[in-house]
Order: sequence, then C-alpha cells, then structure tokens
Amino acid sequence: MIEKKTIMKACGKEGEQINAEHELQYLCEVFHETAMTIWKPHDESVRMSLPYHFTDGAPAMVYARMMPDGKVRVSDDYLIAMHEPLTPVEIREICKEHGLDYLMTDESDDPPIDCEMYTVVDRKYFCDAVWEIIGAIVDARDIATEMG
Repeated sequence: MIEKKTIMKACGKEGEQINAEHELQYLCEVFHETAMTIWKPHDESVRMSLPYHFTDGAPAMVYARMMPDGKVRVSDDYLIAMHEPLTPVEIREICKEHGLDYLMTDESDDPPIDCEMYTVVDRKYFCDAVWEIIGAIVDARDIATEMG
C-alpha cells in the first residue's frame, strides 16, 4: 500500500484527488472488514456476516461449507426463520422463489420455526448462491414488515 505522503509529494495538486480516491477505498475496506466479518468455525466451513439486520435487530449471516464432492453448501445458518415471523408456507414460497432447499426440524406452524434455507452449488456459483440467500433474507423481512 502506498503511503499518503508519497502520493501527495509525487503528484502535487493531482495528489489530492488520488488521495481522496485512496481514502474512499480505505473507508470501503474498513466497512467491508467491519460489516462482513468472516469466521472460520471449522476446517471445512466459514460464516460471513452480512451488512443487513433482521427486523429484531439480529445480524444476518451466511454459512458456507465445502462438501466431500467439492461443491459448496451455502446456508442461512437457521437464522431467517428464527428472526423473522415466517410460517412454513412462507418459508416454502421464499425457497421456491430463490431456488433454495430447506430443512424444517420444527413441526410447529408458530414462529419462530427451526428451519435452515440452503443450496448446494459448484464453486463457480458460490456468489450467486450467496445472493439467493440475501434475496431470501430481504423477502422474509418484507413479509415481516407487511404483517407488522
């Protein structure tokens, strides 16, 4: 990384613009590191926080795990249905809309429901899978705010 003083000396007045761009990039990197922290709970998996909160204020996250066949399992880590008051019907609709599978371990129709929304993809589709989880989070929040 180039030092701020070096840029200013080398570029004179133009250095102020370069410095401003450098500062903006730095601020974006700080936001990224702060809002999108990555944790490595196990050797084959990671959790990444998203810059988004559920209606109850809890932070959203994505959980990703390498499968033995080399594919990646991308999940909401059981958080969507836990933090948004969704019914099983709404969960199924959200998953259908975003091409996600779901695992409901709760027999109840009353929120919160113990349910994981996930997909298993080739590595090259990892980013698409994360976006589908984000879409499901947004849809769940929309449903919750419509009811509230």
